[in-house]
Amino acid sequence: MALILGISRSTLVRIERGQISPKADIIKKLSLLSDKEISYFYNSEDNFIKRIKEIINDNNLIVDDDILLLLINKIELDIIGDDL
Repeated sequence: MALILGISRSTLVRIERGQISPKADIIKKLSLLSDKEISYFYNSEDNFIKRIKEIINDNNLIVDDDILLLLINKIELDIIGDDL
């Protein structure tokens, strides 16, 4: 599985144990491989995902997995930028 995802076995183990969160591109691959929606791989208590869902619902938007991935990538980039 790690080889298919393009990550090391140790990284995969850390993801499985909940020690680290996978980046959006890895989640997209997991989604495709498992035939599950991207949101399945995010903690339901994640504040960013909650906020995205609120915005989607408040505006009566229809969002597919690609748009959700784009939003998650943007949030990740903003977080990384804030840390620099």
